[in-house]
Amino acid sequence: MPVVFEANSDGTNSRWYKHHSLVRFYLDQAYTFSLKARDEHFEGAMMASSIIGILFSAMSLEAFCNETAEDIISEHELNDFQFCRGRFKARNSSAVSKLDYLFSETFEKGLPVQLKQKATNIFSIRNNLSHYKLSEMATVYEGPSIGNRSENPKSPLIVDFEAEVKKTNPALVERITGVAAVESFNTALDIITEWGKRKGLDDNVPGLSTIS
Repeated sequence: MPVVFEANSDGTNSRWYKHHSLVRFYLDQAYTFSLKARDEHFEGAMMASSIIGILFSAMSLEAFCNETAEDIISEHELNDFQFCRGRFKARNSSAVSKLDYLFSETFEKGLPVQLKQKATNIFSIRNNLSHYKLSEMATVYEGPSIGNRSENPKSPLIVDFEAEVKKTNPALVERITGVAAVESFNTALDIITEWGKRKGLDDNVPGLSTIS
């Protein structure tokens, strides 16, 4: 359970804790900016609203995960849980792994596979945005081989810059779209709603619905 009162018998002050949940605030912001991103996005442009919608969606899931963990994980194991150590060692995205654990621990059934995949995508984009690296996030065009000298050390190596591109790996900027923002919000809402349903709540996120 979250700490509500602390006191020591050494003469130091006791402490009361008033908790302030940020899950709904983050989720509301994700909704507002994802809706804006859907309506304003146009091909070839990366909109700030798309980035904000995705980031707030990820933040709402992390806040939900961390708040829920304080109700479920014992205090002496919380640090291990937060840093995915020991028995909480992550098998995939640490945030998704923690969410899956909380569902499994509480309901004996983890997150649905589809929600896990969608959540993994949210955190992949969020991490790429937060830890941006120029070359890793570039658009990559794959062309024909320039030759193989391991088979013939004297063979010439030829680079044809006009050759047809065989494959294109999209850049990060191409993944930051209005659609991605909407999917991120919908996924965050679906996961939090799924928790409520398993708890027997008709609507644990009143006033919000998925964006079509």
